Amino acid sequence: MKNVMIVDDEIMVRLGMQSIIDWEEQGYQVVAEAENGQDALEKIEIYHPDLIFTDLVMDKMDGFRLIEECKEKYNNIQFVILSNHNDFNNVRKALQLGALDYVFKLTINKEEILKILGEVNQKLGKSLNNEMESVVRKNRQAIKSTLIKMLAEKTYIDRDEILRELNIVNVRFPFDKPYIVMIVGIDDFTREVLTGKITSIQLTKFSMENMITEILEDQFNIVGFNYDADDVLYLIETEGFDDQGKIYSELNQKFQIIFEYLKRYFDINVTGVISKIYNNIEGIHYAVNECKNALYQRLPGECGKLHFCDDNLRSEIRIIKEYINEHLNENLSIEIAAREINMSQSYFSHVFKDNMKMGFTDYVNRTRIMRACELLQNQNIKINEVALLVGIENYNYFSILFKKIIGIAPNVYRKNIIEKTEEIGESI
Repeated sequence: MKNVMIVDDEIMVRLGMQSIIDWEEQGYQVVAEAENGQDALEKIEIYHPDLIFTDLVMDKMDGFRLIEECKEKYNNIQFVILSNHNDFNNVRKALQLGALDYVFKLTINKEEILKILGEVNQKLGKSLNNEMESVVRKNRQAIKSTLIKMLAEKTYIDRDEILRELNIVNVRFPFDKPYIVMIVGIDDFTREVLTGKITSIQLTKFSMENMITEILEDQFNIVGFNYDADDVLYLIETEGFDDQGKIYSELNQKFQIIFEYLKRYFDINVTGVISKIYNNIEGIHYAVNECKNALYQRLPGECGKLHFCDDNLRSEIRIIKEYINEHLNENLSIEIAAREINMSQSYFSHVFKDNMKMGFTDYVNRTRIMRACELLQNQNIKINEVALLVGIENYNYFSILFKKIIGIAPNVYRKNIIEKTEEIGESI
């Protein structure tokens, strides 16, 4: 696997370069980004890039100086210039310094990058003949997603084995240190896809994951995962922070930047949820459930914000939320829930609505339909079976309830979402 670094003072150029091709399929991985030459020199010592795409005009240290410094210390690094159309004199100077090639920022395309990678392969004289590495490379993102879901759903058998597999796909996270899970979901995802506002789920989520990582990684040790169709998941190390309030405060400030960037550049709104602190790998299961439940239940007025899981919820309500999740395919009534925590029905109804900002029945119905949305993405499960799996025996009632909450019938949802999400599997 060859390492790539992208050096440019514009964040959208860096993000665009990351998403223009599937780097790993070509035997490359983007290991670092930098805003200027000085920042790049510091990161070269850590990430050892084989190929650097660099702008020329930057503060602190420009691209010319960066090339000169590297040619003295690391003569095996290949440079490609990220140029503007009116920049030819600078490009010529950079080529004289030893840059391999150049591309125009505004018109760069996949074919140009692939051509350059072919030149780099010849220069470096390396080939990837290891069949196992090739398989892992082409499927790295899918493997990462599968492994994090195994952790979230507790379907793994051997703890050490899953840690080894995470290591193979370059996920090295200190699970024995304090960490939180953050899930960021796209608001009104179904509507955004079906109306054509999101034309490429893969590209949108890839750009979203990289942008959020870049904004947070200067302050946190963070690893991102493509999780469900409408959200991305992050593991964030929190060692060094005194309490959850401080963590929330720091992340909330960053989230406002994230929200503004995603709205400005991709015209999408997102909502984020962070879990409580955990310090072992088993905690991922509980952290992910906390975050997903909070995202499922978000109300229109709660969108576009960062939320702390179960903040200020009474312990009895947390117990009932967990009970609902574990018994979703069974009969769930206020009477049963109140009895579970030894409350009268009337008092429980009042406490639940006060904490959850919705009635018990509305909450159960919404949770059932959100779970149904997940199940409908599995084409092997019939729609009437989905209804039974979420505790609704009457299919007509299920269809009416689904359309009321989601806005379209379940069969239409399945048809459209499956068509859109198939592009992810085909491109991995």
